[in-house]
Amino acid sequence: MPSASDTTITSDDGLVNLTFPAGTFNTDASCQVTKTDGKDTPVKSSKLIGPYSTSCVDTNGNSLNSFNHTVTASITLPQNQGSYQGYVKSNNKWGKVKGTSSHGVLSFGLSQPGLFAAVAGTNYTPLLLVLGALALLLFGVGGGIYFLIRRRNQQEQYDTYIRERYIEGDKSVTDPS
Repeated sequence: MPSASDTTITSDDGLVNLTFPAGTFNTDASCQVTKTDGKDTPVKSSKLIGPYSTSCVDTNGNSLNSFNHTVTASITLPQNQGSYQGYVKSNNKWGKVKGTSSHGVLSFGLSQPGLFAAVAGTNYTPLLLVLGALALLLFGVGGGIYFLIRRRNQQEQYDTYIRERYIEGDKSVTDPS
């Protein structure tokens, strides 16, 4: 790929496009994107796309290990499978990356050659945590109100018992004055 022009390459399975802007490398280069064997994945999921590996070499066959500009990875998503989150491996650790999803394609930036993937369903976790916390809060407040009302009723019953038994009920006690 010429260093002076934008170039897009596609994976063998047709699901991934990588767009290299002009000036990504200081020299002409050859890059490929391939699906890996799947042993090194960001998370265990049945809805994993990838991981894919990006590798680039210059015209002399020397490995190119960094990009001068962000390369855009665009992954075609399966229909009706929910939302997907992009992951990139950097410094031997997988991490989520910010991306956009439009018309069935998830796009995010790559700052260097290496591994990347997409996983379904990761956007729902914060929502479930919030709903769970809200349910616990409502249950706690409702339970507290129930026990306060129950305690108040017990106190009223006890006061009524004392009044009827010892104050109003015993007419034999007279006032000495």
